[in-house]
Amino acid sequence: MLFISLFQTLHFISDQAISWLVKFLYVLLKYCGRYSPQLNRVADMFPCSLYLCDKYLQSETHSTAFHKYIVCPACHSLYTYEQCVQKTGTTTLPKSCSNMVQSKRCGESLLHHMVSISGSNCYHPIINALQQLLLREEFVNLCESTRTAYNADCLSDVFHGRVWRNFLEIDGRKFLSLPFTYGVTINIDWFEPFKHYTYSVGVIYLVVMNLPRSVRYKRKNIILVGVIPGPKEPSLTINTYLAPLVPELLQLWRGLSFNFYGSTAQQIVGVTLLVVACDLPAGRKVCGFLSHFANLSCSHCYCTFAQGFGCRDYSNFDRDLWELRTNERRRKDISELSKCKTETKRAHKESEIGCRFSELLRKHAHY
Repeated sequence: MLFISLFQTLHFISDQAISWLVKFLYVLLKYCGRYSPQLNRVADMFPCSLYLCDKYLQSETHSTAFHKYIVCPACHSLYTYEQCVQKTGTTTLPKSCSNMVQSKRCGESLLHHMVSISGSNCYHPIINALQQLLLREEFVNLCESTRTAYNADCLSDVFHGRVWRNFLEIDGRKFLSLPFTYGVTINIDWFEPFKHYTYSVGVIYLVVMNLPRSVRYKRKNIILVGVIPGPKEPSLTINTYLAPLVPELLQLWRGLSFNFYGSTAQQIVGVTLLVVACDLPAGRKVCGFLSHFANLSCSHCYCTFAQGFGCRDYSNFDRDLWELRTNERRRKDISELSKCKTETKRAHKESEIGCRFSELLRKHAHY
């Protein structure tokens, strides 16, 4: 089973293909077990599905790096495997999605013959990933080397910008100016992993901005948070995929104890999400703003862009008339949005305020 897992990783083989291989080996061992007591004992222990194979390998290697969720193909709600099945006597049956969409239960099938019909979402807990980084020999020293890299006369990195300076001290509480406090950037984008086949997969990852720019975006320093399954990307938001991430960000904002390389004592570490760095469509889905085709399409102000001849009229350049968005106004708009009882009223309200709810607005863990 370890060889199959390694073989799949090295040759980029799909889960479906490996699932067929595991089933074939199970049947082959069962058949050969008729003529060999030893093979029969192996067949009894060998998993008959990819799910049982992964479960067995995790229990043997104590690997909990990634959490897998079943994704509803209709509304993108996340479920654990145990939430997707129900037992009736000796029969195991798949459940349907219980999420409420437009005041109605979604009802989409989550599993088909015990195989996910829409792929699975892999989530990597960022607290575990940060702990792995802190146990590396050079990581902490590299981050602390940029702690005093501030020069008001030269804007050459994130440390010199307004956002970073605003987080040096928050509400009278020192934050990024203290040791062992880190600012991170989240990036989400989609790509097509297969040639000659339309299948879009999304990736969520974090970058630690305290690292020097020369090593900041190296693969070993990037935290892979999650993989969003295809074949198509979500249309409006990705809140269901951000839901496991937000509680961990809230814990890290308050501070958690971590082990450090070469030290036996734990140290309190604080982390804040500073920047959402995506292209325009992905950024709107992450932060909860409407598309660039909407009347209120700007994520920084409340300028209205009317429909022109075949396209929007973006000719309003009188900056003195721009009403900028604020955190307080945004949260007030979202609270009014939560009062809408139907999807029609909600969509109409979203068009009026130019935004929708995002998981990144949560102040309390709920997942």
